[in-house]
Amino acid sequence: MLDADPGAQFSKQMPTPRILVVDDEVAVLKYMVTILRRHGYEVHSASDASAALQTAEQLSCGLNLLITDVVMPGVSGDELVRSLRRICPYVDVLVVSGALQEGNRGLVNCPVLKKPFLPTDLTAAVNEILSSQIH
Repeated sequence: MLDADPGAQFSKQMPTPRILVVDDEVAVLKYMVTILRRHGYEVHSASDASAALQTAEQLSCGLNLLITDVVMPGVSGDELVRSLRRICPYVDVLVVSGALQEGNRGLVNCPVLKKPFLPTDLTAAVNEILSSQIH
């Protein structure tokens, strides 16, 4: 059974999980950031792949999780994941998308949360991924 407050299972001795959220839809980006911050996560956001990669570099790849849309202008979520994993090879990824396309090679084996989703869907997916990191 999932904890009602996903951030609650991370003890005070452990650093707060750090999440980077990427989505070109500002309303969706703010929605996810708000939900995750309310659950105690350290959340960074970017509206495109270039800003996401810059943020990851500024954080010295100290990310626990990347949450990304797939279909974005310019660089797709697939390309973002491949680029990010060159500099942060062990970062976990959660894909959020309303339209997954065939051929997303960088997203193979990544969990997917289909848009639209409820806050509890997002926090449950994040909690599951982060819980696997501490075991």
